[in-house]
Order: sequence, then C-alpha cells, then structure tokens
Amino acid sequence: MGKAERESAVERFAKAVEGVVPDALTAALFMFIVVVILALVWGTPITGKVTYAGKEFVGILDAFYQGFWSLLAFTCQMTLIAVFGGVLARAPLLRRALDRVALLPKSPAQAIALIVAVTAVMGYFHWGLAVILGPVFAAIVCQACERKGVKVDFLVALASAYLAHSIWQLGLSSSAPLIVASKGHFLEKITGVMPLTTTIWSPACVTFAITATVAFILYGIWLHSRIRVPTPISAYPDAVSALAAIGAATDGGTPEKLTFSQRLERSRAVAAAICLMLLAWVVYEQAVLKVSFGINTINTVFIMLALALHGNVYNFGRAVAESMRAAWSVLVIYHFYAAIGGLFQYTPTGYIISDALGRIATAYTYPLLMWLSGTIVAIFVPSSGGQWIIQGLITVLTAERVGVSYQRGLLSLGVGDQQGNLWAPFWYIVASSTVRMDFRKFFGYGLLGGVFWAILGILCYTFLPC
Repeated sequence: MGKAERESAVERFAKAVEGVVPDALTAALFMFIVVVILALVWGTPITGKVTYAGKEFVGILDAFYQGFWSLLAFTCQMTLIAVFGGVLARAPLLRRALDRVALLPKSPAQAIALIVAVTAVMGYFHWGLAVILGPVFAAIVCQACERKGVKVDFLVALASAYLAHSIWQLGLSSSAPLIVASKGHFLEKITGVMPLTTTIWSPACVTFAITATVAFILYGIWLHSRIRVPTPISAYPDAVSALAAIGAATDGGTPEKLTFSQRLERSRAVAAAICLMLLAWVVYEQAVLKVSFGINTINTVFIMLALALHGNVYNFGRAVAESMRAAWSVLVIYHFYAAIGGLFQYTPTGYIISDALGRIATAYTYPLLMWLSGTIVAIFVPSSGGQWIIQGLITVLTAERVGVSYQRGLLSLGVGDQQGNLWAPFWYIVASSTVRMDFRKFFGYGLLGGVFWAILGILCYTFLPC
C-alpha cells in the first residue's frame, strides 16, 4: 500500500492547502492589488483634504500613502510584543516550568487537551504570550511525549495551539473592547464608554470562551485520531534545534578574565536596578496617573519580566537577537496591511462593503453579517484595533438600524476579526517561526478548526445576552 493510500482525507486536504497557499508577504501584496482594483472600480476617494473628481488613481495614491505609514507606532508596539514574548519563552526558568507541565500527558488525547488548555489560558491574559509561547509549549509537549513513547503528531499539536490562541479575542488584551472602555475613544459621542462588564465579561462572551476552548480540545483529539501515522517532532530537525535553543543557557560561557564592561553586562545588580525602575514606572502610571493598561504598559512589563528571568543584560540581549527571527513579518508586512487599511478608510471601498451588508441585516442575521464583514476585512488588515477603527462606525450605525446593542456588534465583528487570523497566513507565520516551521504544513488543519470558532461565536452573539 502506497503512502498516498495510507493518508486520511484530512491529511490530503492539509497537503493540498500547503501546495497552494502563498507566503505571507506574497499574500499581502496580492491582497493589496485586489483592493486597489476595487478602489478604482468603486470611484473617487472620500478624503477630506482634496477632491479628486476624475482623478481616481491619484486619489488612490493619496489613500495609499495615508495608510502606509499610519500604523508605524503600532507596528513597533506589535513587533516588541512578538520579540519580548520570544524572550520570555527563552528564559531558562520558564522553560523548566513548561518542561515539568509537559510531563503530565500519558496519551495523545491528553497531550492535545493540555496544549489547548494552557495556550487558551495564556491567550486569555495576553495574545502575545499565546502566539509565541503556544507553539513552543506544543513542541515541548511533543518532545516529552516522544521520549515516553507516546505518539503525538507535531503538526496537529501546532494547529491545536494556534487555534487555542484565539481565546485572546475574548480576554484581557482584546483590542476593540479595551478601546471602547476608555474615555475619549473616537465613537464615544455615539456609544458612550462601554465597560468591560458589558463586552468581554458579558454572559455571551464568557460562554463563548469556555465552549470554544472545549471545542478546540475535541477537534484536536478528533483530528489526531484521523492521522494514520503520527509524525513526531524529531522528523523536523529545525524545530528540534529551535527548541533546544529556547530556554537554554544564553551566556555563551564566561570568559576567564572579565573586563569591566563584561562584568556590567553579566551583573545581576544592573538588571535588578533596571527592573526596579521599570516597576516603579508601571506603579506610578497605574496608581497615580490612572492611565489605561495599554500596549506600552504591557511591553514595559514584558521587558521587566524578561530581564528578571534572564538575570542579566548579556543573556537578555542574546535572547532578544534570537527572538527577532519571529518578528520580521510584523515589522515589514504590517505596512502593506496599513496601506490596505488606508484604501478602505480613504476611498469608498470599506464603506461600500460594510454598508451593503448592513442594509440586509436583521436582529438575527446581524451577528452573521458582522462576522462575514469582519472576516473579509481581517484577511486584509490583521489588527483588531485597526479593524475597529475602519469598521466601527458602520458597525454601530447598523446596530442602531437593526435595534441591537452596540456591544453585540463589537463582539460579532471580533469573531470575524479572529476568523481572518485563522484563515489568512499572517499570524500563522509569526507563530510558526518561533519553532522554525513552515506554517503551510499545518495551515489546512487550522482552516478546518476555524469553522467551530465561527459557528460558536455567531450562535453565542445571536442568542445570549451582550
């Protein structure tokens, strides 16, 4: 019996997807070209600065430029989150803790359940932790299981971790709920301030978080049962070498005779002084200035924790250099997504797509249509906060027209936002690069699992209170 005959239907589907999905940069450029064509077809840009009657292409250039660098600060913030998530993952202390937890599974089903549960918890507290540490933990569990003779398919484990990170959309780092919970947000005159108790802590959202986690566990276990011959992590040498570097000692050995600068680099006192300064700033910011706990604060905490766990500046710096491997896509590709966002915002394109969906909405079809529009835009613009800025106004105006709460619109749009992350390659490549894997090898498994996310989200936000 040949190898092709031994493969199950889901394995053949995953390989078929692997063969046709382009890399993230190619996909971004293709999406950009598509939106430019749509903007040309749908007419004159609506920028408030200049009227471009009869000069649509010039207007598109203007919209492109307004978008291309518009997320420069946000891109840097996201890059730092990706980098410092990787730095934390490479801390020997954290690696030892994950190693101990990874010893618990005694079967493939238990391994998949543990990977999903741990990644979902990390995602609830912060998306950066789940995107970076989820694949790392999956690799650690697979390696521990292989040593015990438990056969766990590495690709299924990676897909399960990636699906589980989706819980971030329902947790403490969900961008759109944090935006509307802050005073002075751009839609405050229409919606007012929406407390987190009415969004991520509403009955619908909490129910969704729990049921989605359970669904991903069951899907991962089922998916693994469909793999005829599980492929262990040892079959992927690059992943094994990446895992060996994560959490290993980073000091590269200590020279016999240290210079003054080398002693400073390896001094725990210097690292401790920096950590105390960063901690003092966070306390001052939160307790005295009463600033919302945002991305800059999160990155400050990440730097502090990473320095503390690595123990000195030298080890920290080496871990940062290694972690930059996982950040290149955010740093480069995000500007093309920002350009697409500019075309949506400064030409009629985004308005036409969202408004057309809004015109056919009812109270029962509204969550479905918001999910659909959110998914379409998220494939082009993989930023929850950026997507809310682009689609927020249409979302709340449509909610008024249909007669549902603003919160229902925001949360339904969030389901689509994460659906785009599950069906587009951008964040896959960030997650997979941590363990030096080609995301296309497990991308098909994620596509299938994303169906459960959509069904549960639409049902929860259609029928449960929010």
